[in-house]
Amino acid sequence: RLARKQILGQYKTVLLKRKQKDLRTRTEQAKAHGIIKNIQFSKEYIKLCCALMWWCEGNKNSSFLRFTSSDVTLIKNFLSLLRKGFILDESKFRVLVHLHAYHNDYKQRVFWSQVTKIPLSQFHKSFQKKNSGKRTKENYPGCIAPTYYDARIAKELEALYNEFTKSRGVR
Repeated sequence: RLARKQILGQYKTVLLKRKQKDLRTRTEQAKAHGIIKNIQFSKEYIKLCCALMWWCEGNKNSSFLRFTSSDVTLIKNFLSLLRKGFILDESKFRVLVHLHAYHNDYKQRVFWSQVTKIPLSQFHKSFQKKNSGKRTKENYPGCIAPTYYDARIAKELEALYNEFTKSRGVR
């Protein structure tokens, strides 16, 4: 009986901690919603967000833009900001997908084409990453590197990032 009570007590503790965590998550989510709701998404603000994302996950070559990630949401957000912040020529996009041997190349390229809204005709041949085959990641879509060839936009994003950091006293 004591062992059963101890197990029930541990179970109740786990449930209580889970409820507390869920409450904290909902509270933080409500605060975040309030912050985002009050932001004015001007073209300048969108460009700044795009520049910050590019500086974190993009190339640092000022003759073109490349943004590399396997995070679908991150890719969608970056491309959305880029498209809303700048007038783009969609034909200047090219995409390179990095896949493992366990991926279906065509299926993954179709998936990323739908995510990026970039036609398959603008995809390079996929890069096959070396993999020992010992570990596979369930539902891992591969890594993608969409590239936009426009030095003017690349230079503008770099200048925005540099000016932002300078204005914060970071540089």
